[in-house]
Amino acid sequence: MSERLDKYALVARIDEILYKVWDPIGVSEMFPGDALDEYSSYAPGIASLLQVGASEKGIADALMKISDEYMAMSDSDELRARAAEAAKKIISLREEE
Repeated sequence: MSERLDKYALVARIDEILYKVWDPIGVSEMFPGDALDEYSSYAPGIASLLQVGASEKGIADALMKISDEYMAMSDSDELRARAAEAAKKIISLREEE
């Protein structure tokens, strides 16, 4: 990984994407800017997936698994779309590595 985007910076960027794009429980709508750390515990795991070469689909699937197993969110088209969009943005971070 380059100096431009070290592990801590990568986790911080992923955390921001999880909050602003994925946000399965709608925290960013209820508390804009006040609860940025809501999904912080998931960011390191997603960063690890990115670093080992996970695909966009693999990351989206991981986000869906998190929302199902840890948040008891029902599968929906909207949730899948948010996971896919977040995964796309997370994959784009590889270009910054």
